[in-house]
Amino acid sequence: MNPLQSISICFSKFASYRGRACRSEYWWFYLFVFLPYQWALDGIFDRFFIIDEGDYILFTFYLIFSLGTLIPGLAVSVRRFHDIGKSGWNHLWWFTLIGIIPVLIWLCREGTKEVNRFGDPIDLNTFS
Repeated sequence: MNPLQSISICFSKFASYRGRACRSEYWWFYLFVFLPYQWALDGIFDRFFIIDEGDYILFTFYLIFSLGTLIPGLAVSVRRFHDIGKSGWNHLWWFTLIGIIPVLIWLCREGTKEVNRFGDPIDLNTFS
């Protein structure tokens, strides 16, 4: 799955918490989300004490982008957990300090090859 397919799938399944998401779908989408966040935050913090019109534009972009990607990001995370056979509620382990490690390990794991309780496995050949 290429990055454009991943991003379009994540936005087309905007608030769908059913089904599964393969690793490439999840990680391409999060790369797409991370880069603008990083760019906006760098710009805001570099000029933290200088207030000019550019800061407001940058902060507005950051706010709109983060609100626009919040629900799709959460949905693709839940679907990623479904791909490895775990409940989406396991995503809440992010809020504990020690829970970050298992969540990252789970997100990096390969999905189950067989049908699990969340649906059929994703065939990446259909995206070629």
